[in-house]
Amino acid sequence: MTADQQQEGSDADSEIELSEPHSVPLGKFIDDNSNLFIVMGVFAAFAVYIARIPIGDVDEQYVRLGLVSSFIAAGIIWVLIIINLLGELGDNGNPFRNFFSPANIDVGLFFIVFNVLFYSLFQIVLQEPREVAFIAYLATIGGVILIWMTGTWKIGELMYNYYPHHEFCLALSSLFVASIVYYLLGIISADIAKEATVMDFAEMTDANFADLFPSVMYHSFIFLEEIIPIAIIVSMFMILAYIEQVIRDLADWIDKQSSKFNRE
Repeated sequence: MTADQQQEGSDADSEIELSEPHSVPLGKFIDDNSNLFIVMGVFAAFAVYIARIPIGDVDEQYVRLGLVSSFIAAGIIWVLIIINLLGELGDNGNPFRNFFSPANIDVGLFFIVFNVLFYSLFQIVLQEPREVAFIAYLATIGGVILIWMTGTWKIGELMYNYYPHHEFCLALSSLFVASIVYYLLGIISADIAKEATVMDFAEMTDANFADLFPSVMYHSFIFLEEIIPIAIIVSMFMILAYIEQVIRDLADWIDKQSSKFNRE
């Protein structure tokens, strides 16, 4: 077989593959993820219920906290469902090509309706800028902590390649990353306070989110600046405890060698 014939055969195989997109049975997908749908519905119902509580009956701060927490929990489950759906669509090829395939038209309609439903929940529950700002506040804190923990783990793994003591490497990496994050947050929060008008959450009533964004970042970074020193102190104690253990092990080894030398 010539090279041209082989190329034609491979092109024909590619055309066959492209003509057979992966089909996702909608009923099976819903059944496999039924627990996620149920949990999301519970948190969404909580969010709607809390949104209907008269503010005068309870403290407004706790109402807002419960409202935002329920909505974030429902949002996390929503993201998991979307990830699972894209994973099913991408099980045998490009997920976006399979999504727009006529074989998955029911999945596409379900995807659109499902996202419209969540968007309507967003509009029902989050009617004030302060609530949206509080979600952004928690998301910023969570994002920075995630980056911080990921950086700590990755750098700790690199250190472990050269010094195979896992606890010590993680403690040293945590101290290093936490110090850098603390330094950068201090610089950024100082710049925000200097360049923008920082509002408290109680003042975030009529402003749009673009105006609230600097204030949200500022309060998020200030909160992180308060908790990161705790991680730095804990990391330092872990390093000192490890050094103390190394000194004790070294002292024991010296004693054993001295005893052995004296016996000889």
